[in-house]
Amino acid sequence: METPDRRYRHLEENSSDLIFLLNEAGVITRMNAASKRALGFRPDEMVNESLFEFISDGPDSDPDLYRTAAREKLRHTLDSENPVKFRSLLRMKQIIAGMEMNLSLQKNAVDGKTEVLVKSTTVYPEASELFLKRERGSYLISSNIAEGEIITRGLIARLGRY
Repeated sequence: METPDRRYRHLEENSSDLIFLLNEAGVITRMNAASKRALGFRPDEMVNESLFEFISDGPDSDPDLYRTAAREKLRHTLDSENPVKFRSLLRMKQIIAGMEMNLSLQKNAVDGKTEVLVKSTTVYPEASELFLKRERGSYLISSNIAEGEIITRGLIARLGRY
C-alpha cells in the first residue's frame, strides 16, 4: 500500500498545474514537472531561483510592475493565514510573450519553518471572449447590412415623396 506522502507526490508530479514551494524570501525550493510543459523550464532550472526572476516584465512605463505586485502578494500571504490569489504573467523559456497564470499562495509551517505553497494554473480565455473574437467578422458584416437596410429604406421613403 502506498503511503499518503507517495500518493500526494504522485498527484503533484502528474498535475498539469504548476505546484511549488517558496521560502519566505520568494526563492523556489521545490517545483513539479509541469514547469517544463507550461513554461519550458525544467524543475531544476527553477529551484533555488527567485520566483520574481520568472515574472515577466510589465509595460514600458513600469517594467517592474508585475514583480512588485507579486512581492506584495507574497508579503500579504506571509502576514495572513488566508490564501492569496492573483494573476500574473510568467516568463517562458524560449518565447518572448509571457504565460498568464492564476496563482494561489498558502502559508504553511513545517518543522518550525515557514514556507509558501503555490499552485499556478494557466488562464484560458473565457468562452465569451473566444466567441466574440470568432464571431466579430460576421457581426460586423451583419451590422453593416442592417445599417445599409435602414439607410435604403430611408432613401426609398424620401424618393417616394417625389
